[in-house]
Amino acid sequence: MLRDIARLILETGMRPEEVYTIRPENVDLERRTIQVPQGKTKAARRLSTLTSSALEVHGRRDEGQQDCLAPLV
Repeated sequence: MLRDIARLILETGMRPEEVYTIRPENVDLERRTIQVPQGKTKAARRLSTLTSSALEVHGRRDEGQQDCLAPLV
């Protein structure tokens, strides 16, 4: 799980807290984006692009191939 979290941080530029609080409704697979709806500043609330590597992590988590924390997509 830590490897997947680190990969999402590196691939999307998201902060660790943002990765831990990803909600399914914030992920748009068609547009390959993740919406970060909360943050201290306006710049913290943003849209991050999903790379193919980040999509791979999402797919693996979505299929339930690994145990995961509920907030992780």
